[in-house]
Amino acid sequence: MVLRDDGQVQGSVSGGCIEDDIIRRAAAGEFSGTAPRVLRYGVTADEARRFGLPCGGTLELVCEPAPDAGLLEELARRIGTGQLVRRRVELASGRVSIASGSVGDSLQWDGKMLVTLHGPVWRLLIIGAGQFRAIWR
Repeated sequence: MVLRDDGQVQGSVSGGCIEDDIIRRAAAGEFSGTAPRVLRYGVTADEARRFGLPCGGTLELVCEPAPDAGLLEELARRIGTGQLVRRRVELASGRVSIASGSVGDSLQWDGKMLVTLHGPVWRLLIIGAGQFRAIWR
């Protein structure tokens, strides 16, 4: 999800209630500064119901109030050329880096560092034929 200063939103992280809360919090100035932080939703059963988390689970989001525009442009450029890219965000330092990804890479999250994979993904196409016969009597 991307949220601009003027309130415009692109993408989503849930069915709407979480986005509404993030927009409200951003408008209230809660995300000032540049340090990434973790937002947790659904920690209690009441909160899970309030935010519409269907299985009563917890949703953790890494919020980056001031992402490096140059790194985002580089990420978009690499994705645009069909490259697989690994993006790493270290919460303690705020350091963000991108590097070439590989097929064996996957999402990693340990509460201190988030590693995401972007770019071409595996696709599976299954083509088959079956026989369906209705018998009318």
